[in-house]
Amino acid sequence: MKQLFSERMGYEKPSDIVIRESMPREVMNAISSTISLLSNDLDDADYQLLGDIQTVPYYDLSYYKLKIAFWTEFLNKKYRTLLDNDFQEDELTHYISDNRIAWYKKLDCIEFLIDYMTENFVDDFRKNVIEKFIVKLNYHFERLRYGYRIIDGCCTDITSDEEISSILEAVSADDTPATHLKKALSHYSHRPDPDYANSIKESITAIEAYCREKTGESTFGPALNKLQSKGLTINPQMKSAFEKLYNYTNDKTTGIRHAMLDASGTYKPSADEAYFMLIASSAFVNYLKKKTSCLK
Repeated sequence: MKQLFSERMGYEKPSDIVIRESMPREVMNAISSTISLLSNDLDDADYQLLGDIQTVPYYDLSYYKLKIAFWTEFLNKKYRTLLDNDFQEDELTHYISDNRIAWYKKLDCIEFLIDYMTENFVDDFRKNVIEKFIVKLNYHFERLRYGYRIIDGCCTDITSDEEISSILEAVSADDTPATHLKKALSHYSHRPDPDYANSIKESITAIEAYCREKTGESTFGPALNKLQSKGLTINPQMKSAFEKLYNYTNDKTTGIRHAMLDASGTYKPSADEAYFMLIASSAFVNYLKKKTSCLK
């Protein structure tokens, strides 16, 4: 987005700060507006599926089903109270706009909505609506410098387009490495208590799983060697780097694959390490798939 007049002329300085672990009013408003558009888009999809929705019972409409799920499964409230509530706003936008609700619960809400729609709205019309919803949220997050993006249904603080593309490529496959990387992403993105150790464990396990499935070997090193014997060309330094990363995850002092040495914990993996391992493992899985695609 181009700078506006006041920014170009120096009357206002555009913020270069990425906003994390909070939710400013501008972001709440953007999310609420996107949910309102979601309501309209789901009504349009229902029209394509059901015909004149004015003749369809309200409880059969997609957006109302979404609100019921939010009310009874996310908020765990009685269905009857949804019918009796006297909110002046839509229940979903009211929740997002409520300053009393923690910022991470609002991101939880977004994930819940996407999960519910993905599982229950499987026709092409509503699948397109879901995709549009995610694209619009990510657009607003980027323009408002909000430090989160939606990747594979998870709200995560990975914002680089290249890194997002690498992860999406790796998790989009229907295979075991993708399953591990999805778990790694989930552990990394969990708020307010991310599990960085298990995120790192799942990231490196994705690489190990791919190598093991391709070779039948039980451990990472021999599996990688066997791939080389089959014709995989890999730079020795790159191979050495990933072997060392694998050894790092097996080091009992890290608490990644083994318990800590003492109650206080001699070492606790950080967000930066989990971030690096998720990106590196996704990229390496993609790399191995391309390099081994022609091997027997």
